[in-house]
Amino acid sequence: MFNKWQFKGLIRLPQHRDIVWNPRLSLYMVLSDKTVSVNRAIDGERIAAVNLRDDGQLIGAQWELAEGKLFALFYDSGAVRIYDCSTGGSLREVVNLIDEGQTTDVTVDTVVWSGAQWAQFRQEYSGLNIEITKQLPGMVRLVRDAKQLSVVPLETGKLRWLADAGKDAAIFLGHDEISGDYLMTADGLLSVRVPSGIKKMHKILRQRTNGTFVGVGVDGAVQWITLQFLNSALMRELIRYSGQIRFLCDYLAENISMCKTDLIEPYRQFLMRIAGAYDGGELPSKFRDIIISGYIPEDLEDWLCNSIGDKNYKRWKQLSTRMYGDLNNVLVLAVIPACERLILAAEQLQGIHKSLKLQEFGLASPQELESTEIAELIDVCQTLLRTSLELAVDLNRDTRLHAIFADWFYDVVMETVDEDYKRPQCRDSHQDCYGDRALALDRYISHCWDDSEIWTRFEQLLPQLAADAAISANKLDHIYTRAWVLKQIHVTHPVRACSVNSAEVLDVKAYNKVIMICNVHNEEGAGTTVVAVEPPIVNAEPVLQSVKLSIQHVTKAALILPEGAADDTALVVALRNSGEESPSVHATCVQFGAHGAHSEHSWEELTSKTEAHDPASLLPVHVSATPDGAAVHSDTVIAVFENIT
Repeated sequence: MFNKWQFKGLIRLPQHRDIVWNPRLSLYMVLSDKTVSVNRAIDGERIAAVNLRDDGQLIGAQWELAEGKLFALFYDSGAVRIYDCSTGGSLREVVNLIDEGQTTDVTVDTVVWSGAQWAQFRQEYSGLNIEITKQLPGMVRLVRDAKQLSVVPLETGKLRWLADAGKDAAIFLGHDEISGDYLMTADGLLSVRVPSGIKKMHKILRQRTNGTFVGVGVDGAVQWITLQFLNSALMRELIRYSGQIRFLCDYLAENISMCKTDLIEPYRQFLMRIAGAYDGGELPSKFRDIIISGYIPEDLEDWLCNSIGDKNYKRWKQLSTRMYGDLNNVLVLAVIPACERLILAAEQLQGIHKSLKLQEFGLASPQELESTEIAELIDVCQTLLRTSLELAVDLNRDTRLHAIFADWFYDVVMETVDEDYKRPQCRDSHQDCYGDRALALDRYISHCWDDSEIWTRFEQLLPQLAADAAISANKLDHIYTRAWVLKQIHVTHPVRACSVNSAEVLDVKAYNKVIMICNVHNEEGAGTTVVAVEPPIVNAEPVLQSVKLSIQHVTKAALILPEGAADDTALVVALRNSGEESPSVHATCVQFGAHGAHSEHSWEELTSKTEAHDPASLLPVHVSATPDGAAVHSDTVIAVFENIT
């Protein structure tokens, strides 16, 4: 049974670290020290390539299981980068197993990427779950370059490549070798740590699509991780809105910070430089003298000619006009819409909290149902919104004053530079909401020339309010969201699958059972054993079954669970290297029966061939499972075999 193999061909590759086979498409991924490439299995043609970034040590890669077009690269720093092979390897998403603010002193040794399905609200309740923010205009991203502030659409949220973000979930579960904790992130929105009890992990496997995972230690310890929060539609909304609030707080902080660093500060530095070149006293008082008398002292005239002139005037006007215009854009296009969305999201989160407390945790009193931290967040966001609206009004006033001053300043500069310059008559008769032109100029000189109360609000008040909102959001996150998610993550105690002093896991697979192949060492000597572990039932120990293999000197092995076979059947492909003979690769079928009636079928040697069908000279160093068989690896050649039973 399952003991017929057929040689398919040889794949020649340059020096590489590992091969990852696509479970859906006829593709394979080649991992090397500096690049990752995706090749077609039929002809070895490269269709995508990724240059590795400096995100830490690459520890593994995985294909997406649904369609096989996306692949993820895992780093020991906890970073996960997702690429699309159908577009040449373009980056689709970056996810981190470590949230900002958490300790970054981690060494991730293994990660698994698993799709899952969120529970849905009953049909009669779905009409009540209305997301008001979807009715608002889309958000924008402000991109600053050397010349201008560009506005581009912003796709909010994480994992936008999910087919249906309301139903599909993307779970990334890793293990930190330093702390021994599991690191889990759901939809890239929330990351939590869960103690594991296994210090050194061999592999984490997805066992079922309902959020059940298996962690297998290098010594054969096995434990199950169940993400029960996937079974609650309210928990999905909790994680989604909590992530949305954190995203909006970060978005606010980023855009408000840009006001100071990219808009106000460059203008201030330029103004200090040109103003510092004048030694004749305070410039504002000199400007007022010009407005009143029209007389320009000789030292001021020298400054206007030599330090300002046409060139620096244009530079001053460019920086100042851009500052006023872009500050208004940041307020109107980014800060105010983000405040509105924050308030709506916080109010929605308040309702989610009440529903969870009532339905999931059995809390019913009015005091228990209220989450005062949400009220604090809403209050801060309303203050920030009100401040931003007032600031927008004052900024528009100063923008009009700046336009009047810019025209007057140009006239003064040009009169000193060009004796034939004549002022346009329309400017002298200019009237605005502040009265005559002289009053508008005096107001600008007094309040806006070298410093502005508006700048202070942009540089101090808005950042402080945004920081207060972020503090409230983080407090909400830790007190409620993380705590409630952790309550619904169940981790069993580790079970030793191999009851010996020393065991080394060579490979492991999981379906209904966990099946692993181990090299074991005991008083009787060394050998290779295949172990099957059934998931534990409530208040019962897991059922262990094992078969000691007749083959000796196994150094590498791969397990294959044949499609359509019973969950008590596994194919074993073993690399045998005694040191006295040339390494060889053999395959067999192992079956686990009831009452200890386990069987091992005869071993078949897998022999590679050349194009002329002669035995190929191949020195095997590794074996791995492919979607329909196995692969035997040498340093530069891979022999592919198909199970044709």
